[in-house]
Amino acid sequence: MRSDRLRVILADADPLACRAIRQGFDHACEFLVVAETADGVEACELAVHYRPEMVLMSGNLLGLDGVAACGRILAKAPDVRVLLLASESDPARELVGLRAGAWGMVAKEVGVDALVDAARGVCAGRMAVSPEATRRLVERLRLEPEGGVGMRPVRSRLTPREWEVLDFLAQGLSTRDISEQLFLTQDTVQSHIKNILRKLGVHSRAEAIARIPELRSPLTLVA
Repeated sequence: MRSDRLRVILADADPLACRAIRQGFDHACEFLVVAETADGVEACELAVHYRPEMVLMSGNLLGLDGVAACGRILAKAPDVRVLLLASESDPARELVGLRAGAWGMVAKEVGVDALVDAARGVCAGRMAVSPEATRRLVERLRLEPEGGVGMRPVRSRLTPREWEVLDFLAQGLSTRDISEQLFLTQDTVQSHIKNILRKLGVHSRAEAIARIPELRSPLTLVA
């Protein structure tokens, strides 16, 4: 067995997809699949144990989703490169994965040969980022106010991120819309909203929005 082969862990809850991907990597002489799993928690444990060159991981896993697993892997094994798989093209989800530290996201529909090519690129140090995701990143940078914040009270119980979420709520955006704008998971946005309601002592999003003028009194604002 060659010792210089690139070690890969496959994590996918779909056994048929995992088998097809495994066959593709087995045919590529430079790769060695050292482990397979359908569980996100186990994928983290395997990555820490084997310290492979790459983890090829589906977003939909048992126990822990792929994005959360990616973050956990990189916290314990920062040298491991994670490439996420999607069941369909989803640029917004791709950006969430990039934020978690993934080297990219590839739709399974592109085929096994394209997945192997993407893996080669990632192992060579190239990001696997779609043109659509690149465009959204550029748009986000252009829209970001200088300094990263808008008008905020000098003293506020809300964090800058919670203010961003509150601003978007005031614009009528849904949880999904906010997650796409801030490149966060919907669960993370929901957590921020719960914190906002608790800190403001209100029970609904409408009540929180109604408090904004009071919170942004001219005497308390800062750029």
